[in-house]
Amino acid sequence: MVQRFMTIVAFDGRPSPMDSVLRLRAYGKAIRANTNADGVVDWHGEELLIGHVQFGMASLRAMMHGLLHAARAQLRRAVLLLDVDEDGEPAATTGGGAGAGAGAGAGESAGVGPTVWPAIRWDRLVDNAAETRAGWSFAEDPRNQEAFGGVDGKRWLADRVVGEARLRREFFGGADDDDDDMGAMARRDAGAAWWRMERVHEYAEAVKAFRAQLLVLMHMSGGQPACGTELVTVQYKNGADGDIRGLFVEDG
Repeated sequence: MVQRFMTIVAFDGRPSPMDSVLRLRAYGKAIRANTNADGVVDWHGEELLIGHVQFGMASLRAMMHGLLHAARAQLRRAVLLLDVDEDGEPAATTGGGAGAGAGAGAGESAGVGPTVWPAIRWDRLVDNAAETRAGWSFAEDPRNQEAFGGVDGKRWLADRVVGEARLRREFFGGADDDDDDMGAMARRDAGAAWWRMERVHEYAEAVKAFRAQLLVLMHMSGGQPACGTELVTVQYKNGADGDIRGLFVEDG
């Protein structure tokens, strides 16, 4: 039975196109393994030359700090939908209020500060590496509720979109909407509210942009850089098909 599946003449197989392909591949791999590749990376003190691109380590560090700042601002402004300025810091308010609680919708009236983001106690996070249930991650561990400030992460953003006037105006159309689309007019006549799909798609693109920034930060600052196929397949929670997550928390 085994002999029927042999495709290499060297192992008593019959001559075939597959035999030629495999022999040529083996020959090419042997040449590649014994031939020095052309140099493409060169160091000159603190300067690094890659092909026709040259930069210093100081420039690389500055780029990483700039990307970190941009990703933080993107997270706060476009993903968490917080009221922040161009630098990603809490926007100034007329009344100087301290802001609403982390888990509730913030007031929009004058004198009330912007919604504050939940304060996470990173040093108190715990995990259960032996848990294999589908969908499980350290965020599901009930022991982390205190570390998350008592905030329900699955509802926090949705509750704010519904509860804060600023976000309702962005994401929902209603009776006071001036859209002249026929469908919108019909819903307005019926007194119904609806999602502004253009704003929803804009939010989805903002999340993708933040993930791209986070991917680069992980790749450049997370120790030895991983291969692309390794980095983009890391799971933060257990998969439905039995795949175990690759992200764990140890000692906070």
